[in-house]
Amino acid sequence: MLSEFKGNEGDLIEISHRGHKQWAIYIGVNEVVMLVKKGDQSPGWLESLSSSTGKVKLEKLAAVVGNHRCQVNNLLDNRRKACQPSVIVKKAREMVGRNLPYNVASYNSKHFATEIRYGEAESWLVKKTSLIASITGAIVALVTEGSVVAVGFAVVGALAVCKALIRRCSSR
Repeated sequence: MLSEFKGNEGDLIEISHRGHKQWAIYIGVNEVVMLVKKGDQSPGWLESLSSSTGKVKLEKLAAVVGNHRCQVNNLLDNRRKACQPSVIVKKAREMVGRNLPYNVASYNSKHFATEIRYGEAESWLVKKTSLIASITGAIVALVTEGSVVAVGFAVVGALAVCKALIRRCSSR
């Protein structure tokens, strides 16, 4: 809950809404900057996957969180060097009001937040999708070659990789 929030300027804030997560950058004084899909009136699942436009907004943390849970989640700090907090806040403030492309798979609020904090956008959703597409492509190539035994081994291997990936992503 918000009463337990202990963020510092430049932290990534993960807000757990029903069915999805929203990411924002804490800029201090209980304010956040985040990318929000324009005209988001809870579209259907397929519509939410389509590309559209997002707007970078400055909001009060309490207004964004509402009755949901939020936490500091600087998820890439163990692999990437974060920019200095003052630089993160400055970059985030400079983005307020801008319209940016928005796509749930290729550039969403998590991509925006990680790009501001680390200088490069990253989201596990894209990595999972790319890995599954690569595995599927390999299986299709083997089926085309006609090697039933190779296809069997590829399917078993693909299932093991997917299972491990799901476990790894679920723990985040």
